[in-house]
Amino acid sequence: MSEDREAQLLEIIARQKDEIAALENETRFLKEKIDALVRRVFGSSSEALNTAQLELEGLLGKADAPAPEENGTAGAGHRCSEAKEDPRRAHRQRLPEHLPVEEEVVVPLEVQADPEGFRRIGEEVSERLDYRPSRYLRLRTVRPKFVSVKDKSAAPVMALVGPQLAEKLAATPAMIAHVIVGKYADHLPLYRQAAILQDRHGLHTTRQTLCDWVMLAARWMRLVYEEVRANVLRTDYVQVDETPIRYIEPGSGRCQTGYFCTVHRPAPPGHPRGPSFYQWHASRSGDCLERVLGRHFSATLQCDGYAAYESYARRRGLIVAACWAHARRKFHQAKDYDPGMVEVLGQIARLYAIEERLRRGAASVDERLGIRQRESLPILNALHDLLTQWQSRRKYLPRSAAGQAIAYTLSLWKKLSLFAHDGRIEIDSNLVENTIRPTAVGKKNWLFVGAEGAGQNSAILFTLVAECRRLGLNPQDYFTMALTRLPSATTKSVAQLTPEALAPVLRGSESDAAACAA
Repeated sequence: MSEDREAQLLEIIARQKDEIAALENETRFLKEKIDALVRRVFGSSSEALNTAQLELEGLLGKADAPAPEENGTAGAGHRCSEAKEDPRRAHRQRLPEHLPVEEEVVVPLEVQADPEGFRRIGEEVSERLDYRPSRYLRLRTVRPKFVSVKDKSAAPVMALVGPQLAEKLAATPAMIAHVIVGKYADHLPLYRQAAILQDRHGLHTTRQTLCDWVMLAARWMRLVYEEVRANVLRTDYVQVDETPIRYIEPGSGRCQTGYFCTVHRPAPPGHPRGPSFYQWHASRSGDCLERVLGRHFSATLQCDGYAAYESYARRRGLIVAACWAHARRKFHQAKDYDPGMVEVLGQIARLYAIEERLRRGAASVDERLGIRQRESLPILNALHDLLTQWQSRRKYLPRSAAGQAIAYTLSLWKKLSLFAHDGRIEIDSNLVENTIRPTAVGKKNWLFVGAEGAGQNSAILFTLVAECRRLGLNPQDYFTMALTRLPSATTKSVAQLTPEALAPVLRGSESDAAACAA
């Protein structure tokens, strides 16, 4: 009887130990979730690691360490010599030479009183940056009527009005361009722009009027946008990502969530940044991606691990590359709970150091492929073996941050390794995420788009503003010229109104740009 009782007690103790272990795991998991939420709200978003610490632990060799830039990140090696200059002189920046000069000569009072009693022997010149407030004016177009002196029976003649954006429109293309740039480049909501016009310039213009101007411009620029979109998709490799944008659905009583799907065409190594476009959709389904990329799209697709991309690629037979930045982020989130994650982050840092060296050297596609095969592929193989070993031995619980990071990375391993077998493909999709960033700034200010149908209007204008930024163009000049020429353009000539097509004119002299706009 005592032996049975002892066995029962041992069984109870064993069961209680299992329960305690399960509760401890659950507590640890919940603490990780809480800490992650706290860091997301209050912590730093930087994922930088201490390079010296990685070198100390033997995870990053000095040859792999990127050279410092002026801002402290990995960059070109020639910055080191510049860092030795006098820091006081670094803040002395000459004013741009292209600015117009307004000169004022200050003569001493003694000289003004007796000019003949003094002789000029030199001068001291100083320059300061000045500002003249923008001004609004009424552009009055006068069309005189004439009658023939010789033929008094002839009808009066008057100059014809050229093609316009709309009849009886109360704004010029330059004014509409000003509103577009204010919202989509400077992130000023229309109600703020209306308040500025009213309070600072005495112009009573309602938000609805500004909204009508923006929608009118978006309708006219749609064909130009389609040219940009076709140019982005005219390639064999693109990066895709999306960002949520709220919109108002009448009758629902609250904002709904739509998405800007962003497609970026990475430029070949050593070339300037490639083009991008945005497209609006009210959902995030795979069907939306087919409408974004088209039915005949057959390029390599790089994206995050969202299942809709994989489903679309499987239907179309496309090659999909994954993003190491997303995988790295998961290990970075887990490193505070599991020190072993630092080893993984060190190996990933070595991969990025190789990519930084290739970028600084402007390596070609073939050179990138060769160096990745020799240097990156062994690191990938060692990292795969390590993660597989941890997962098979259940070193980390599946629900823990480390376990989820390992499972996510191994599930996408073939896609994450694709860059080592194709010199065209980037190690991550940060290029398209950088393209999305301006929209994130804007939506914090204007909060939502007015309706589901207005989302694509914003996508059109965001795309063209992003193209101006990529090409170094002034968006005010571009939209003024494009909106002036669009009413008289044909379907075939619309291709000549993209930012890339107008860039040579806009970069020319002011007289050439004014002549083209006229």
